[in-house]
Amino acid sequence: MTMLIRKTTLALAIAALLTLSACDKRETPAETQADVAEAQQEGRADVADVAQSGAENVNEASRDVRDAVVDGNADVTDAQDDAVGSVADAHNDIADAATDARQDINAESADLLRTKAEADYDLAAEMADSTRKVARERCDANMGAARDTCQASAEAAFDMSMSDAKARQEESLRSANMTEKQGQ
Repeated sequence: MTMLIRKTTLALAIAALLTLSACDKRETPAETQADVAEAQQEGRADVADVAQSGAENVNEASRDVRDAVVDGNADVTDAQDDAVGSVADAHNDIADAATDARQDINAESADLLRTKAEADYDLAAEMADSTRKVARERCDANMGAARDTCQASAEAAFDMSMSDAKARQEESLRSANMTEKQGQ
């Protein structure tokens, strides 16, 4: 019985040692290069998807601005045409239509700026994440503290990129709010 316990304990110790030694195993250069290439390809595809989605959203918002301009011009024209009464009434109708058109245009322009800010942020975030993934794959070529330092550097670069993207987004949103307030 004691011999069986010793053999079992020895087998478990050897298995644990083999398992732990595999945790910090250095990848071969070929494995690292394959992982980096895969991460780069996935990153390019993700960035392209986000860029396309953002461009579609910005195009849609641009069409809304164009439509607001067209509608505003039509309203002004209608007001001019409808102003058969006195000259003073005509000027008031035209001024009111122009004010309404300006408010609509500013509101749509602000929406465009907000949509673009969101699309730019999403794109920057996807690019930062893709860059981080590639960097982390390159870190797998190292072992131990060198790998940890490399991964910490990748995370720090990601955090900095995200902070910059957030600051740019907030500035764009402030600009959108100012544009909207100008129309009120």
